[in-house]
Amino acid sequence: MFKIILLLVASLVISSNADAIAERRRIAQECRVGKNVSDEVVENLVKNNYVDVDPTPENSCFARCVAQKFGFTKDDGDYNRDHVVNNAPSDLQPKFTEYMDACKEEVGVDACQTAFKKNKCFFAKYEEGKSLWEKIKGFFG
Repeated sequence: MFKIILLLVASLVISSNADAIAERRRIAQECRVGKNVSDEVVENLVKNNYVDVDPTPENSCFARCVAQKFGFTKDDGDYNRDHVVNNAPSDLQPKFTEYMDACKEEVGVDACQTAFKKNKCFFAKYEEGKSLWEKIKGFFG
């Protein structure tokens, strides 16, 4: 019985993750209209991988569009703090606030560049946190 429950939970997690990726791709395609953005850039940003994306004006405005459609950023490119915190899992709310605070100085020459810089910083902090947690889990076994 335990194995069946575990399989059901695992399939729900995989399914919800697949649904989330599918939704990100759908929104990315909406934002891609009228922009000269490569498939590689789309896939990287769908996975929140800003590190491997050149912050050209075109890529930055594409990233801003996606972030805005998710409610992550406001029109000026800054974080939509209330939305980010209120929609985060309760155990991550303090960390997300910490990441946004750590990235507050990331400002560009326009709203697109500001959104790109802030999101790149936020997701870098998020990955650092995940990496640290994996090291801690590995240490304590």
